[in-house]
Amino acid sequence: MEQFHILTPEREEKLWSEAIFVFDTSSICALYNLKADSQKVVADILNTLKDRIWIPAQVKYEYLKNREKVIDNPVNECYND
Repeated sequence: MEQFHILTPEREEKLWSEAIFVFDTSSICALYNLKADSQKVVADILNTLKDRIWIPAQVKYEYLKNREKVIDNPVNECYND
């Protein structure tokens, strides 16, 4: 039988202090859709976690491949309406 663990405050604290954060392409690209002040807040948070962030090679590849399209998307939406 599968055992489920309750997320106690102690477990949550341990997760936040020890977890490795893995991002997918869409989560990284979504940063471009945030307002500048929100981007700064997220960047500051990520900077505090920088030693525990892992970006898989496939995510890096997809990000670099799609980056310009993602950056241009909000501009195109504004001017194509």
